[in-house]
Amino acid sequence: MSENNNGNTEKPCPVILHLSDLHFGHDENTQRRDHRKIVLRELIDVLESLKQDWRPSIICISGDVAMRGDAADYAAANVWLKELMERISIEPENLVIAPGNHDVWRQDAMAIPRPSSATEADTALKVPLATPHKNIFSNFVKFCSDMGIPPLRLGDEECYLAGQRTLQYMSFVVFNSAWFSRNEQDKGKLWLGRPHLLHLDAKSKLQPVHDNNNATRTVGIFHHPKEWLHKDEQKDIGNRPGTFCSLAERCHILLTGHTHDRPERADRISDGAWWLTAGAVYDAPEHFHNFRLIRIEKEHFEPRTFEADPRTDTQVWKEVLEQSPLPFERTSCLYEKYMRVTSQDTYSDMSNVRAPVSNHKPLNTVSSLQTGDEPTAPIAVETRTLGTTDVIPTYEKRSQDSPTELASRIERIEKQVRLIADNQGTKLGGEQDLLQEEVNRRVDAIKSLCAIFEYEKAFEKANETLEWFHKYESALSSISTQALLFVVAEAQAEYAKMQQGENKAILMKEAEKLVERARNVS
Repeated sequence: MSENNNGNTEKPCPVILHLSDLHFGHDENTQRRDHRKIVLRELIDVLESLKQDWRPSIICISGDVAMRGDAADYAAANVWLKELMERISIEPENLVIAPGNHDVWRQDAMAIPRPSSATEADTALKVPLATPHKNIFSNFVKFCSDMGIPPLRLGDEECYLAGQRTLQYMSFVVFNSAWFSRNEQDKGKLWLGRPHLLHLDAKSKLQPVHDNNNATRTVGIFHHPKEWLHKDEQKDIGNRPGTFCSLAERCHILLTGHTHDRPERADRISDGAWWLTAGAVYDAPEHFHNFRLIRIEKEHFEPRTFEADPRTDTQVWKEVLEQSPLPFERTSCLYEKYMRVTSQDTYSDMSNVRAPVSNHKPLNTVSSLQTGDEPTAPIAVETRTLGTTDVIPTYEKRSQDSPTELASRIERIEKQVRLIADNQGTKLGGEQDLLQEEVNRRVDAIKSLCAIFEYEKAFEKANETLEWFHKYESALSSISTQALLFVVAEAQAEYAKMQQGENKAILMKEAEKLVERARNVS
């Protein structure tokens, strides 16, 4: 627990460690066994070295713990997972696992007919679960029980194969895409189980998401990505909604695996859940391996992805796929907000406000930057007191900051600046009041564009705002100046990440200069 500036206790942000496709038992010879030990040992070392705010508090595994679904595979998995949890201080109750196709006992599974229609699938997967479907996962269920993992609840039934659990103020729903896994011809023939979704909905455990920032965040976990599901399970057919889309409407995040591919960026499903698919934590020496961390904050989440490259002599895990924080709020709602603050792309009527002569050196727009600028010096940590009660934490620039960390830090501080600016705006009058209103509109417009990932438009709006700022700079309050500079810097940092090479470095340098300029406002 930590305390905020008001002395209130804040809960630490949960951090999910997303693992998938561990394939214990897929070690036919000594070379493979040795290679697995190296990769998994260094994975734990990486997690143990993380700063406290990125240390995992929950582990989610999206299937294929084992290779053949037999007891020996799970015994090996038990040993490694217990070492992992001990090293990063996670208890078994903070482990959530979905079964995968390699967790099926294939000898018995072949006797269960595979549904060819939604009607057949819904009948086969009705609640309570049929005994044959449970039996083909008997070794997986025993493994979960032996690990001390609390069971899920599927209505009134306790279950390790599908259901819901509440953990660290979040809801985790596990679906099983491997009920009818048989062989390499599974693609396009699998079912998640619409009866399970409806049963959880009826029990008020999985309802459609409404755009309420105080709502419980819901994380869905299953093994196979969308394209492995039967077409009737992927999308709406007739009067039966597709289970995948229905699940995306009810979750904030979906975690899947199975592909064994290199990691991809998060993708939004029909303006619903964010979908993050993982490759294999371990498959074979010649493959890339990866895992992901997901930090859950109030209004957004931050993903970090790590990959082990087989082309290196030693399997060193490195961070890849730089990605900005992603909002939980639906894009359609964010866009509506953007349209409200930028209707007809007009701002306040400033015709009656006299443009003062600025005593400050004008800020350059990024398009006019020269490549010979000196790097910005590191910015020390300090606070600036405004009046008797308002304190704005200033931006802390550290040498190891990535562009993502830069943008994230700018965003957090800018939000606090905006709150103070909003409060002060009610005390102003006349021209100052109009200027404050204009600042608020411009800040909202740029932030809204960033929120819906229109970074190029946000960058253009930021440059336009800098030109406006040059005109009225000396008439603005220090709070308004800081608010504008912080949000313009954020837009420039986001746009910089879309660029390559020297241009990217120039843009990021300019964002850092704007942050320092904001910090030095008196």
